[in-house]
Amino acid sequence: MAGHTNPPWKPGCGRTSLNVSDNPYAMKTYHSQRPSRAGFSLLEMMVVMLVLTLLLGAITSIVRGTVQLTDDVSVAQAREARLHGLAQLCERAFWSVPGHGMVRLRNTQAGNRYLSQLTLTGLPPLLAGEGSLDDVIVLETDEAPDGYLRLQMHFLTAEEAETWENGDTTTGTRLLLLENIATLEWRFFNESSRQWEPLWNERLTLPQWMGDTPISSPPGNAEDDSEGGGAESEPAAVNIPDLGRRPGLVELTVAQGAELPRRWTFWVPEAQVPGTE
Repeated sequence: MAGHTNPPWKPGCGRTSLNVSDNPYAMKTYHSQRPSRAGFSLLEMMVVMLVLTLLLGAITSIVRGTVQLTDDVSVAQAREARLHGLAQLCERAFWSVPGHGMVRLRNTQAGNRYLSQLTLTGLPPLLAGEGSLDDVIVLETDEAPDGYLRLQMHFLTAEEAETWENGDTTTGTRLLLLENIATLEWRFFNESSRQWEPLWNERLTLPQWMGDTPISSPPGNAEDDSEGGGAESEPAAVNIPDLGRRPGLVELTVAQGAELPRRWTFWVPEAQVPGTE
């Protein structure tokens, strides 16, 4: 028919699709229905931060554990080295006790524990060749502020030993040997009774010394010796002091902190006391 125009499009009239470019309003509606993917959502950021926090915590724990293990190993090695050094020192000291030397152990009670004081006389110099045969060495335990015990070694000259014997325990040179001691015990083997004893020569006092010979009292007065009409004076008699018993074996037991006790046994060789057969 002349002048006939196609009717507007309707569904099912031969057109299978709609070109969105034919309708600007449909273009706007189509784009508004697609969500934007330009960034992360808040939930995703929170999940990432949580995972990073867990990873950092795990890494920090591993590093802290490694450092702590390294420190513990270093402390254990240092403690073992000091124990080994103490054992060597005691072995050398007991082996070197001369015939005119004395071994004495005293214990004093402090609360619910005992403090020991081991005294050795007449020993040769033990450290770097310093000292003399008149020196006295004391291995003494005392209480530390942390509640544990500590073992100290005191070097005393003959004059300082006399002051020490009179009650002044601050004299002499001190050397700290061990710390964090839970228990420290000395025992001496009595060869006569074949038993171990916790004390040794505890009632003896330190002898006085003159040169290489121990004396129990000062030499006689020269004026007294010269009495008798100008007679020749006789040399003053030197009294050999009572050096007490000499142990055959000495046992040391030490426990540090919560560790198991360690035990060493030292041999004291026989020796003749000067002036005796």
